[in-house]
Amino acid sequence: MQSLQPSVAFFDSGIGGLTVLAACKKQINAPFYYYGDNAYAPYGNRSVLEIRGRVFSAFTLFEKMRVQAAVVACNTATTVCIDELRQRFSFPVVGTEPAVRTAAKRGGEIFVLTTRATYESLRFKTLCKRLSDEYPNANIRPFACKRLAGDIERNLLKEGYDCTSLLPKGKPAAVVLGCTHYVYMQSQIQAYYDCPTYDGNDGVARRLRGAFNDLAAARRDGQPLLTPDVLSPKTAPVFFLGSSKAYNEHVYEQMFVEK
Repeated sequence: MQSLQPSVAFFDSGIGGLTVLAACKKQINAPFYYYGDNAYAPYGNRSVLEIRGRVFSAFTLFEKMRVQAAVVACNTATTVCIDELRQRFSFPVVGTEPAVRTAAKRGGEIFVLTTRATYESLRFKTLCKRLSDEYPNANIRPFACKRLAGDIERNLLKEGYDCTSLLPKGKPAAVVLGCTHYVYMQSQIQAYYDCPTYDGNDGVARRLRGAFNDLAAARRDGQPLLTPDVLSPKTAPVFFLGSSKAYNEHVYEQMFVEK
C-alpha cells in the first residue's frame, strides 16, 4: 500500500494513540493513518522483545506506504524502541513521553502513572532521575498501574465505566498520565485526586508540527513534500489500518468526531 498524499502514520498498542491523533489533528493539515495493534494490547505487561517486534512490523508497513512522518503514540513503545526506530527508518519518528517536566515545575508530590514496561525502562528511570535533580522541590513518584491500560481498552465505551479502583492511593500535588490510554480518563482521575493532571499529547503535536515544517521546506520534482494549505484539520481524512481498524474507527468517531 502506498500513501497517495503526504501523510503521517500513528502507531499504538490499541485505542490509546487515538488521543494523540486527536491532539495532532488540531494542528496538522494532512491525511493520517492509524495502526492499532489491539489484539496484543496492552503492551505494558509484554516483554521488550515482543513489543519491539510488533512495533517494527508496523513501521515496515509505514515505510512501504512512503509516509512522510510517523508517531509512536504509545509511551511504552517509545521507551522500548524509539532510538532504534529513528536509526532504522529515514522518515521523522516522533515519540510520546510523560509530561513529567511540566508537573515537576509545580513542586510537591508528583504521581506518574505508567505501565509496567515503562516503569521498568531505563529511559523512563533516567528521565525521572534527571528531573528530580533539576527540580529538587518535586517528589516524583512513579507507579506501575499494571491493569489500568487493559481495563480502559476493554471498557472505555461501557456506560458508567469507573477506573478509580485501579489507581494508587494518596494526595499528590499533581498527576502525570504516562500512558495514552489513561488520557481518556483524565477528568475522572483529576476528580479522584483533586489536583491537576498532565499528559504529553500536546507536546507530541508540537514536535510533529515542527517535523512537518522542516519537511515542508524540502522539494521533490519541484513540488513541496507537504501541502498544508490543501486541507484543514477538520477535513483532513483519517484512515485506519490493521485487523482492528473497524473498532478503532468506531472509538475515534464516538470520542473525537463532532456530532
